[in-house]
Amino acid sequence: MSSALWHLFGVSMFYRFVIVFIVLILLAGCSASGPVYKQHELQNSKNATLYIYRPSKAVNCCVAPLIYVDSEKLGPLKNGGYTVQELEPGAHVITVGDGSHGFDASTVELNFESGEEYYLKWVIGSLDNLGVVILTGMVGAGAAAPGERDYNLVVINSEDAKVEISKLKMSLP
Repeated sequence: MSSALWHLFGVSMFYRFVIVFIVLILLAGCSASGPVYKQHELQNSKNATLYIYRPSKAVNCCVAPLIYVDSEKLGPLKNGGYTVQELEPGAHVITVGDGSHGFDASTVELNFESGEEYYLKWVIGSLDNLGVVILTGMVGAGAAAPGERDYNLVVINSEDAKVEISKLKMSLP
């Protein structure tokens, strides 16, 4: 009788274990896998530092939108990841998403100053209930207004951003 029970439940449990194991391995490959965040040291003191980050979420966890700075592709922004880029002072257009995988482009235009740090957070979901404040003048005309789309690129102050980004890993291609 116990052999029949093992066959009845054991095989089914084995397949469940295998399926769960495969899913976990696939999900692990979707997240950022680089080194944990550390402050970037400028290679050129005249440049500014741009951090773009994406907190870890189950929603769209296996899809990584592409990042563009001034129409130049930098690479993907993976779940639970961040990227850092040195930029020359002046106006730059930052875009996350390009229409692929259902991610409409979310664009911000900022004027970068020498030696300053800038943080952009890619938010999945409406901004209505997130307590996110978008400061006029810091976010370009292409940035989304609250509730306008499900994916938003938002300027975050450095104090709040450093708390969030400290738990993330570098988003490698």
